Amino acid sequence: MNRILFFIACCLLLPACSKRNGLITFDPANAFIEFDAPQINLGNMTNELDRLSFSFAFEADTLRSKIVAVPIRLIGQQADIDRPLELLVGSGPDALPDSLFRMEPAVLHARRFQDTLYIHIKRDNILKNKQFSLTVAIQDNSILKPGSPLRSQFKLLVYDQLPEPPWWRQWTGFFGPFRKEVYRQWMRVYYPGADPTDANVETGKPYFSWYNMPKAPFPTLYPLTFNFIDQLKKYFETHAVYPDNDLSQPRIYLP
Repeated sequence: MNRILFFIACCLLLPACSKRNGLITFDPANAFIEFDAPQINLGNMTNELDRLSFSFAFEADTLRSKIVAVPIRLIGQQADIDRPLELLVGSGPDALPDSLFRMEPAVLHARRFQDTLYIHIKRDNILKNKQFSLTVAIQDNSILKPGSPLRSQFKLLVYDQLPEPPWWRQWTGFFGPFRKEVYRQWMRVYYPGADPTDANVETGKPYFSWYNMPKAPFPTLYPLTFNFIDQLKKYFETHAVYPDNDLSQPRIYLP
């Protein structure tokens, strides 16, 4: 009986050994490279690489250029030498003009798993009238190969516009007519996480903030929101801010 059981056990183990011998092992000679989502500015609220955006309108009017730092990461083994990336920049009628951006050399430096691609973007009046896209894709250069298809390319929308958010009209009695200067400061004051109120039941997002406003302007229901509105109002009382920096225009105050 013991011999029969031993024979059966051996028969069961043989296929397992075959499967183990047939496993595809990772080739350490292969090195893959991917992008990660950058933190650009207040306007970019997504981690999806095909939906990144940057608007100069979220920045100070005096800012003439912006450096976007795109993280890159290695899947594979480190090396003792710098390894260059080969990148392909997309073209087309909506592509960001070459004169408005410059990419620094794309390199994964020695003994690193993570590095950064720096892109210099220039402000220009044409960005006030149209959104342009900058699409960058990793190419196989025999040294570094593209990683996941979802992370081997990114698309960045570039513009200089600050459209009125849908909620503004309902809140006009507290914010006044839409002005980008007020909206920009509101983003700084009422950033995600500043108000710990749980907003999930009402909006499906964790916190109230400049892009996740309460559905109606009721001070008794949303006292913390109105506390931040008071902070915003005091800012414009103590800081002289004019529409488009035009001193001939009336100074901006909140109602």
